[in-house]
This record gives sequence, structure tokens and C-alpha cells, in this order.
Amino acid sequence: MNNGQEKTEKNPKGAGAPRIQIDIEELDKLCQLQCTLVEIAGWFKCDMETVEDFIQRTFNVKFSQYYEQKKGLGKIALRRAQMQNAINGNATLQIWLGKNMLGQVDSHTVNANISGVLSLGEKRLIDYCDEEDVDAVAKQIEDKE
Repeated sequence: MNNGQEKTEKNPKGAGAPRIQIDIEELDKLCQLQCTLVEIAGWFKCDMETVEDFIQRTFNVKFSQYYEQKKGLGKIALRRAQMQNAINGNATLQIWLGKNMLGQVDSHTVNANISGVLSLGEKRLIDYCDEEDVDAVAKQIEDKE
């Protein structure tokens, strides 16, 4: 009874160490979590080359191609969880998703006729002023010019 590799044309005796069994479901989960190749190899207690060879032999693609596909599935799962949390009332996540996915922004009203000539410090100061104060600042800037 041979505990080594299977017999092939390249290896007619089936010599060598037994092939490490890589569970495809586990591999997929690790890729979806965006684990590195080093981490994946560590999980399966093998070399990185063993993982790469397994993917090439099993799926006829390079590790990087396989990884990108599975990583994309992980992003979809994360997006789905974020959306569900937002729908369930997580206000912080609702705001973040609104800004990042819908292009929403926080806005402060600044008198449009002076916004182009104000320094950042002056703009911050105006954020704390009411409309009459903003008009007074605009008048002062116009008088300086």
C-alpha cells in the first residue's frame, strides 16, 4: 500500500509525500476574507506553492485569478451586511453609506459671493456666524479690495 502521491506519467511509482488535502470551501472562505497567500498556506499547514499548485491543478487558473474572484464574493457579502445593518437602523452606517455610495455630503451654507476669496480659517469662522455676520464679513472684504 502506497501512502505517497498517485501514480501518473510523470510519477509512475507514485513516490513522494502524500498530497495535502485542501478543502475548497475553506479555501473559498479564506479568499473571501482576503487572507494572504501566506495566511492561507499557514491555515492548511503547507507551502504557498502547494496552494498555488492545487488551484492550478484543480481549477486550471492562477492563484491570483482565483483569489480575485473569491475576494469579490467577500466584498458582496460585506456590502450585503452593511446594507442590512443600515436598513435595521444603524444611523452611523446609513450616513457613511449615503456619503460613499450616493455621493451625499455635509454642507454648510456660505455666502456664494465671498466663498472664493476666503481662507480656510475664514470659512471655518463663518460656519459659526449667522447670516447677518456673514454679510458684514463680505462687506469688509469688498471694502479691502
